[in-house]
Amino acid sequence: MRLPSANAAYGRRVEYGTYVTRALRRGRHADLADAFEVATEAVLTAGRAWDDARRVTFSALADRDASDADLDRAAQEIRHALAGRAYGADKELPYTQIFHRGVGWYVQAPLSEEVRRYSELVARLDKHLDADDALRGLANERLRAGIE
Repeated sequence: MRLPSANAAYGRRVEYGTYVTRALRRGRHADLADAFEVATEAVLTAGRAWDDARRVTFSALADRDASDADLDRAAQEIRHALAGRAYGADKELPYTQIFHRGVGWYVQAPLSEEVRRYSELVARLDKHLDADDALRGLANERLRAGIE
């Protein structure tokens, strides 16, 4: 069996360690085999911990991306609802005050700006829509949940 490359995955290193440990035992080198087995177990334990940490990381990334999609969808639905209130509503107040830079400014925000921009959208909705406007309440609820 060949020595694993310098960038080999831990699984390949464990396979190699298992092979060498067994070969040492068969060659009646119990002390070396014991040391190799301990080292192989340490690699296996560290590799499994790495895999576990990666699963947590990818779960968090999936949650983040789903929240981003929810925020984007909510902003687009709010824009559509406001624009659909009357012919030309997308050229009048309150639409132009809320979507002053277009819906893309919110939807295409880089991750580092997303919370700030969507928080600004919530503030603009609160400022430019009447308190009893059903869209304001629904939008705020969805946007606040996405921001959290």
